[in-house]
Amino acid sequence: MAVLDLPWFYVVCLLGKKLIHRFVPRNDVFIYDLVKAEDDFWTNFVEPKVMPAPSGMDADEDTLKRLNFERTDNPPADLTGLEQDITEYLAIKQQMKQLEQIEKKIKQDILFSLGNYSTGICGDHKVTMKNYQRLSIDTKKLKEKYPEIIKDFERVSDSWRFTVR
Repeated sequence: MAVLDLPWFYVVCLLGKKLIHRFVPRNDVFIYDLVKAEDDFWTNFVEPKVMPAPSGMDADEDTLKRLNFERTDNPPADLTGLEQDITEYLAIKQQMKQLEQIEKKIKQDILFSLGNYSTGICGDHKVTMKNYQRLSIDTKKLKEKYPEIIKDFERVSDSWRFTVR
């Protein structure tokens, strides 16, 4: 709308199997704010070739892993100033463990109440517990029986392990 100076337009998209269309009226305040944010980003990050601070999105983590592929421990990085972040990170990890334990207990209570039924109803909620089978290759057995064949299909993948103590 800003580029073509349109008073409105339709947005049409396919979400799954559902076709959605919406009328979008022009909003000059939103357009102004968006152009200002774009200009700010371009001026502060693109032109000086400075990476913006991470926002917490998965794409940020993927980028950080790719940019820092060669790592070293000689000498270790000085993380002075991050004490509060590290303490908060560890506290959140502990809270997540506690919440996961509570989640497991609640799930087990629901499963216990479900009994031999595969489906249960509670107000607007539907609970299901169904058995699914998945075919997979027993790679341990395959390596033992046909070690020469498995070498043709092996692949190496790189990953990072992040730990804070």
